[in-house]
Amino acid sequence: MKNRLHNNISRHKTICVLIIFSICTKISKAQVYQDFMPIEKAILEALLRDTVSETYSQLPHGLTFGHGKKWGGNWVVLKSGRKNFLIHNGTPYVYSIIFNSKGIGIERVDEEIHRGDNFAKIAFFRKDTIIEVGGYGFWKVRDHFSYYDESKKRWYPRKSNHRLPFEMFHHYFDARQDCFYLFGQIRSNNTNSNSERLFSDSMFRFSFSSGNWEALGKIEPAHWVTLDDPWSNLSNTFHTPFGLGGTFSGSITLRDPEKNQWFTARDSVIVATSNYFDDIDSIYHNYRMLIHLNDSLHLFLGDSKTFTHGKIRLTRSDFESKPSGRIYIPVEKTAATFSTQSIWIGLLGGGSTFSILVLLWIRKNRGNTPRKKGASNDKALTEVIDPMSLCDNIIIPEEKSDMDTFMTSLSTGEKALVEKMYIATLQGKNMDIDSINKILGVGRKEASVQKTRRSTAISKINESFAICHKVKNPLIVRLRDQDDKRSYTYQIADEHLVLVRKYLS
Repeated sequence: MKNRLHNNISRHKTICVLIIFSICTKISKAQVYQDFMPIEKAILEALLRDTVSETYSQLPHGLTFGHGKKWGGNWVVLKSGRKNFLIHNGTPYVYSIIFNSKGIGIERVDEEIHRGDNFAKIAFFRKDTIIEVGGYGFWKVRDHFSYYDESKKRWYPRKSNHRLPFEMFHHYFDARQDCFYLFGQIRSNNTNSNSERLFSDSMFRFSFSSGNWEALGKIEPAHWVTLDDPWSNLSNTFHTPFGLGGTFSGSITLRDPEKNQWFTARDSVIVATSNYFDDIDSIYHNYRMLIHLNDSLHLFLGDSKTFTHGKIRLTRSDFESKPSGRIYIPVEKTAATFSTQSIWIGLLGGGSTFSILVLLWIRKNRGNTPRKKGASNDKALTEVIDPMSLCDNIIIPEEKSDMDTFMTSLSTGEKALVEKMYIATLQGKNMDIDSINKILGVGRKEASVQKTRRSTAISKINESFAICHKVKNPLIVRLRDQDDKRSYTYQIADEHLVLVRKYLS
């Protein structure tokens, strides 16, 4: 009787599991063709039109693609040629972007059931396979990579030698190197009933060939302050085959983690994007997105009813060939490394000197040994090596001040503008727009080009200064021209004159 009852219970459990599985399978095949906001539809159409690019992008919060707000979080776009997917933070669900006679839509293709352990995750394509890493859920921060098996429609953990726990942060996958870069680290700590978020300003690299994490160095302070708030700044970045692109004070920048260099866009790119960045300030919008496809940067801006979509050509040649600075301070160039090497070199040098003295003492007590005949260019059997000559190639980075960091972040024209405006301010003169145009090299350009370059330069100078010095008031202030109330003049703010003087003196 007991066995029969046990069998009946087991049979009922099996039936329930099959019913749940069939429901989930039916849901996984469900398709969504409607309820797309205009900006959502524009994004999907742009992805489908391109058939060659491989890229990924964290979409802004609020885009739901017909699924409402029942999950929260945001979606991630994943593209590899003709494969176009959407995955949602906090779930393992994978949606394929489709287009047929019914129109454009998304279709769930996985067969996973569980969810909730990978909020704030990072995802990208690697060798035509979706990779997921990091995230948070069930009071634990993820520290491993997973991959999606399209044939089995499930996620599986990927083996690696080292693990690093982190949540969504600025990142870049270099397909040519087969390496994943993490621009800093963030993770939640909920131990002992204390909820806090831990940050690290280190630059990390994971090699898929070796399965190892490596700390490359400390991110430069000027870069770190623009990276330490990923929740609001990830929409300002975009993935390209040649580096991590981003916007800074209305201008486009490029970070190349492999070479540890960052570059600014050429003036032609700044002019081409000026209208878009003007729209950001003038048009009400809830969502903004940048995505690089093929050789173009697509710019999306809008709300639930309207949107703006533009694109500009953007390749590696559209950035300056000379780097504007480095991203991080390499580990091997720190003072600690130098001192350790110096100690070993000193010990080796001291040991060599001691050996020479012992040989001389033995020679003195035994008498001079007759020298063997040989060519005139014969060398002594023992040579004295200057131990410090081995240190010529070791560089000790100098401690940078806030002004050094600030001036390093500026272009040549922007540095010249700060210096010449400082001199004019000391002389009691304000600088007019014609003088600024000449310093920035656009004195003979069209008025629209001059305005864009001038506005971009002054905005970048003031924002960089505020970030590096942690102040609110701008370095360059604008004043009404006393002779012509329709025009403006510019000068260095009185409160910051001492800082500039100490740097230039």
